[in-house]
Amino acid sequence: MGVGRVGSFLSESTHAAGGGGFEDEADIATFLSRDAGQTWVEVQKGGWLYKFGDHGGIIVMVLDKRPTRKVIYSLDEGKSWRTIPVKPISASGILTTQADTTVRFIIVGRVGKGVEGATVAIDLSTLKLRRCGGEKEAGSPESDYEQWNPRAPPHLQGSAHTLGSMHGKEGCLLGRRIFYVRRKQLRECLNGHEHERSSSQEACECTDDDFECDFSFELEKENSFKCVWAPTKSVSKEDEARVKDMIKLHENPALSHEFCNRYGTEGSRHEIAAVTGYRRIPGDFCRDGVNKAGKTYECAAPLLQAKHGLALLTMCLACACGVAAVLCAMHLCANTRQRERGYGYRRAVNSRDYDPFENVGLFSGEFTEAY
Repeated sequence: MGVGRVGSFLSESTHAAGGGGFEDEADIATFLSRDAGQTWVEVQKGGWLYKFGDHGGIIVMVLDKRPTRKVIYSLDEGKSWRTIPVKPISASGILTTQADTTVRFIIVGRVGKGVEGATVAIDLSTLKLRRCGGEKEAGSPESDYEQWNPRAPPHLQGSAHTLGSMHGKEGCLLGRRIFYVRRKQLRECLNGHEHERSSSQEACECTDDDFECDFSFELEKENSFKCVWAPTKSVSKEDEARVKDMIKLHENPALSHEFCNRYGTEGSRHEIAAVTGYRRIPGDFCRDGVNKAGKTYECAAPLLQAKHGLALLTMCLACACGVAAVLCAMHLCANTRQRERGYGYRRAVNSRDYDPFENVGLFSGEFTEAY
């Protein structure tokens, strides 16, 4: 919603001196849009304060800083209005919950032209409206909800079936179509305080509209869609030479091997990207279709070719050899201890007249005979 005037220029007499309301009520009106600002409908003459409730299902309005005895509200998004008589008040604001989910409002203002403050409480729960239903079947005749896309033509709005017939760029914004579920305008019911608005989305095919000029490129001329190289003074000669090479790569992919050897060891990704002068708009979700951005070429891992690659490989081999040496030393020590234990036992047996374990287990005579 918004307060303004219809015309080719803004009015200079919007607010009276001292901030007290509108000077020319005939020149001012309050408007509402149901399609994200593409079209507007005048809902009341003059300047009004407004507040949404029940997730947008209820609108409450009162004259802005002008004495009044009424508050108006709408249950059908401005199609019709009902009046609530109140004590005289010059309203300066309407309060409700931060998320506009409730049906209770407080009008704040002053009494007449004096300095005495006043408040008016509006509780629309007394209307005993039914709860809306059929959100999962949005668009069906029985449902209180419909599907809506901000960019779809008016004749396709309402149901998933008609919105699903869109093709090409229809309904697309930044490479995707978003479908919102909202209450039908003429259904007088409540969404409820705990209601959570649902939505779905799908990716669109990429078109020219999903791309813009890349860094250091600009449109060749006014009303032109061709981006040309226009470096600033801050671009170094090395960077400029690299960009020109990447432009050549886009024109001739066979140069990828040459440029991989020249630029492929920069950073840690080991790849180079051809430059076309275009890039996808940040935040764009389009898929497939037109691709005006440069292709990326993967380069062979430069471990042995890079300036520091050989040193890195040498360090890895040294570490591996060190670990192997430690493991071998541990294994030899373990075998030595085992042999020492065996020799000690034999020496102890040889110094005695008999073996204390000769009749136990594998050393017993019975086992030997059986074997």
